[in-house]
Amino acid sequence: MVTIKGSTSSIHRVPSVYTLRDIVVLLTAAWVGGLTSSYLWFTDHGPSQPTADADDNKTVAIDPDNSATATETDPLERQKRIWESNLETLVGDEQQIYELVLQHDGYLEQQQVVAETDLSQSTVSRKLDLLERDGLIERKRRGMGNVVSLTDTNRQQRQSS
Repeated sequence: MVTIKGSTSSIHRVPSVYTLRDIVVLLTAAWVGGLTSSYLWFTDHGPSQPTADADDNKTVAIDPDNSATATETDPLERQKRIWESNLETLVGDEQQIYELVLQHDGYLEQQQVVAETDLSQSTVSRKLDLLERDGLIERKRRGMGNVVSLTDTNRQQRQSS
């Protein structure tokens, strides 16, 4: 603040006044903050596809003579549907091995796969490598051998990603 009295002048600082530089910095920060919050508010960052199957909450009749209904939400049944849909996408030896593991409720020793098929150990190992690469099975070390188990991955969802 400038004070002029007669032929003398004096300058006094007023503590609560912002300078032009302070105002520019505050307006720029407010503008950037507003743009950022608008972007976050109006942009959907969630999954682009629903994660649940469309048939998860389907109601089916239990008995034709009985009018009672049940919701088909049993996780095991849903998992079996996923495994069976994966089976339809495979061919040849991969399909044979996958089907064998599926028949054993998704859990089987690798040596048992060799014993129950006409395939050699090396062929079974190579085919299991391919199935594991596709995310359809997992092999876990158990003692001197491996245990093969089906994963919960749906091959059709995996290929579309």
